[in-house]
Amino acid sequence: MGIASALMSVLTSGFYIFLVAFVIGVIIFVHELGHFLAAKRVGVRVDAFSLGFGPVLLGYKKGETEYRLSLVPIGGYVKMAGEHVGDSKDGLPDEFQSRTVGERAFIVVAGVALHIVFAFLVFIAAFRIGVPFPAAEVGAVEVGSPAWVAGIQAGDEIVKINGKSDVDYEELFCASALSNGYSIRLRVKRPGEDFAVTVKPKYDDVMGTFRIGVRPQRTTTVEKIYGYKEESNSSPAARAGIQVGDVITGVNDVKIHSWQDLSRELRSRPGEKVTLTIRRGQKTLKKELVTKSICRPRIIGIVGETETLDAVRKRTLAYDKVGFRSGDRVLAVDGTPIRRWREFADRMAAEAPVKTVTVDRGGKDVSLSLEGLDRRSRVRMLRDLLVKGSTTVTAVKKGFPAEEAGIRPGDTIVSIDGQKIEKWAQIRQAVAENDGEEMAVVVERDGKVLPPFKIVPREDPENAQGYIGIVTDEKRVIKKYGLWESCVVGCRKAITNMKRVYLTLTGLLTKKVAIRNIGGIILIAQASYYSALQGMGKLLYFVAVIAVNLAVVNMLPIPLLDGGLLLFLVIEKIKGGPVSEGAQRVAQYVGLAVLLTLMVVVCKNDIVRLIQMYSS
Repeated sequence: MGIASALMSVLTSGFYIFLVAFVIGVIIFVHELGHFLAAKRVGVRVDAFSLGFGPVLLGYKKGETEYRLSLVPIGGYVKMAGEHVGDSKDGLPDEFQSRTVGERAFIVVAGVALHIVFAFLVFIAAFRIGVPFPAAEVGAVEVGSPAWVAGIQAGDEIVKINGKSDVDYEELFCASALSNGYSIRLRVKRPGEDFAVTVKPKYDDVMGTFRIGVRPQRTTTVEKIYGYKEESNSSPAARAGIQVGDVITGVNDVKIHSWQDLSRELRSRPGEKVTLTIRRGQKTLKKELVTKSICRPRIIGIVGETETLDAVRKRTLAYDKVGFRSGDRVLAVDGTPIRRWREFADRMAAEAPVKTVTVDRGGKDVSLSLEGLDRRSRVRMLRDLLVKGSTTVTAVKKGFPAEEAGIRPGDTIVSIDGQKIEKWAQIRQAVAENDGEEMAVVVERDGKVLPPFKIVPREDPENAQGYIGIVTDEKRVIKKYGLWESCVVGCRKAITNMKRVYLTLTGLLTKKVAIRNIGGIILIAQASYYSALQGMGKLLYFVAVIAVNLAVVNMLPIPLLDGGLLLFLVIEKIKGGPVSEGAQRVAQYVGLAVLLTLMVVVCKNDIVRLIQMYSS
């Protein structure tokens, strides 16, 4: 049975990959068909129209055109008389170069136009079948992010984005990415509440796009089981016999209703033995395992907190009742001066009552009342205050690398491994990304820059969390519509995806999008496979997205692409004569170099992703 299942999996995977390759071939063929129909329409002679590439298998001639079936049945091509640089030209009226600039531009644009029409029709077909999307429900909120500041919480459902309803997480991501830093309007629903909030996306250097700092909601259904390198790519979940598709309903005696429940119970038990209750089909199973204790991230043992608030979370006790605001600097608690943030936090966590907190707000002392708040409420309030970090060390943790190396409170971090440090976030990122290797940390002490300290970050056992080696499935919503609604949504998705391609391209040019985020044919194949696993609707949707992407990219003003040819036509119209064949030939070599370089880069990115995927 195991061998049969494995064989069926391979055959199914192969079928889907072939299906996607075939459909992408259809996309290319449709594009060439647009050129063919337009050429016929304006009277340009088409010498050959081929389905597929390579050696010709079958062919017949009708009129002046030879119709071919070629060996590689992916895509196709159109060979028009006198089309390319170097083609023999007799000056006949049915040659490509003999037609007016407008007619040639019509032929060039027709390929992309039919491409877009094709994508629109595929979008409609996909939404008639039904397309699964990640639900517009918040699974996690990053501390200090725009969403966190706005008061959005895990479990919140986004019901409107910029006034539009019937939304999904993809549209939330796109609205943030396409915002260019301008605020977006969200309607949020949570148990007992329904409110509007405005969020201003922030540029994420790592992701290379604007984000609001949320992640999609997940279920308790196991989507993937992975291993750890130090355990020979095994994991607690794999050894316990947990399978993809299992639904985790309990941890020990605690019932699990959401991903947040599951994450909280597992992570709070690092290195402990737990019993999972699992629903597999109609069966209920018990699986015992020991969680893997993981410390994330590594640290060097320094604190750089100030007494100034970098952000205060809205719709919370701290913001609405007490009245803390971003930029406040804590001065005193009940008249007792506060010199460090740790003193303030300890005072809030103490059993003794607190009446007032004095803060400096824009140069004025402001008194905030904490009357009636017990210790538990004050501790909860601290979670909604984000302290501004400082490059000056305020405390050093005993027994950790910074202390052992000789770092002292009062030292200012100047650089790490040659990178100039200007804010605390740079220190945190440099240490977090370190893989246990020695770092050169330069500090300034008493006005003097000291020689580099050699420090090796290490894990902090106090921060250990429990993991079992699984990824759970995203919570999804199926979008299925009638014909008219499918047309409307299909049009909206086509436009959104064209904007996404434009955003990516402009981001690359302005260096706001990292080149490492761009993928090629391997990434497309992987995405195609996973789309196919979610059903025909999702597969068709993905094909339509690829069609839109190819259409937009093909219109870039790069020689060898339709956009490059269109650029030559514009120049010809302006100067009153065609661009010389020599200039076109040089431009094509440059265009070829650009395209080949891009192909090498994206293939390298794909290979790196594969290595990271299978070595995680």
